[in-house]
Amino acid sequence: MVRSLRFLGDWKATVRLLLILSPLIFFTDCSVIIAKQETSKTIERRQVPTDPLDISSGQISVREGKPVRLNEDFEGGDDWLSEVVFELTNTSKKEVIFLELHVNFPETKSSGNEMSYVFYFGQRPGIPAPKTKPLSLMPDQNLTVTFADKYDRMKSFLEKRHAVKSLRKFEIKTGFVVFADGTAWMAASFYRQDPDNPRRYIPID
Repeated sequence: MVRSLRFLGDWKATVRLLLILSPLIFFTDCSVIIAKQETSKTIERRQVPTDPLDISSGQISVREGKPVRLNEDFEGGDDWLSEVVFELTNTSKKEVIFLELHVNFPETKSSGNEMSYVFYFGQRPGIPAPKTKPLSLMPDQNLTVTFADKYDRMKSFLEKRHAVKSLRKFEIKTGFVVFADGTAWMAASFYRQDPDNPRRYIPID
């Protein structure tokens, strides 16, 4: 009888202890989940048919060259954007001499229009005194894109509305692409240079 009472007392003490500790365990687990969510990052590719550029698996690295995969979460610090490096492959059959690469931040839609930072490579025909270096990206060749080169400008641009450390994802989108033969590509359509206005491109019928 004494042993039964002692067991009953121990059981009640155990229940009380669990009731006391369970909120702490719950909040600890929540803190771990929240912390993981805050450090979890994602890189996505917004691609359309006939896009002349591609990013293959294993061509993206973040944090000391560690490879990451498109559309999969990975851990990143506050300045994770400064560590992004990836390879763009010319999958067309033409030489690319100019391209725009849009880096879109969908989370910024919460404060207005989606913010997009644009990288320019090469020299667009018809533009006098271009500030960028010439580009000759042959079919199947790769172009290395390093965010560190433009990080200060990108950060200044984004932090007009959002702290960089609060952004968890971005999307890579091909913009305007010009080929050496005078044609161009944008948004799944092909264009040719207007003979009357070199700065203008008109759709190819």
